[in-house]
Amino acid sequence: KVVAVVWVLSKQTMEHIDRISHRVAISSAFGLILGASISTLRGMSLPRTSIAAAASCAMAATACLGAERLFNVSMSYGNIPGGLAEDYTRRLYTSYAAGGLVGGALVGGALRKKPLPGAVAFLPVMLLVARAELELEEYRDVRLRELATTTSVGQSKDM
Repeated sequence: KVVAVVWVLSKQTMEHIDRISHRVAISSAFGLILGASISTLRGMSLPRTSIAAAASCAMAATACLGAERLFNVSMSYGNIPGGLAEDYTRRLYTSYAAGGLVGGALVGGALRKKPLPGAVAFLPVMLLVARAELELEEYRDVRLRELATTTSVGQSKDM
């Protein structure tokens, strides 16, 4: 029994780490493109600027999204009044807002020694990411339903 519980916990932990790493990779790719654009417009070194922008985006994404996952997981297991643990949309927005505040404060404190402007800057960004994630999940659900109906209709015609 103990081995099974440890395996389940480690599998869930790996799923959270995978979720963060996918989003950090997207953020890094965005940073590369942003850095290439900045270096082209300003006449700076392309590799140096692109890598620096990608590293900055990856660091900010790791701080914000890591904090978001911690808040989301703790809210899903905790006994929170108001039904926040059961309402997926509210929990997602709340965890992204908290991740933006905490991660932004970490980034702002590390880079400029001013955590409050970092928290204020990353809060709306993380709320936009939460909105985009909900829209993407809704689109995915609609497409899966469409595929399921076309597959079931195709199978019934074949019979």
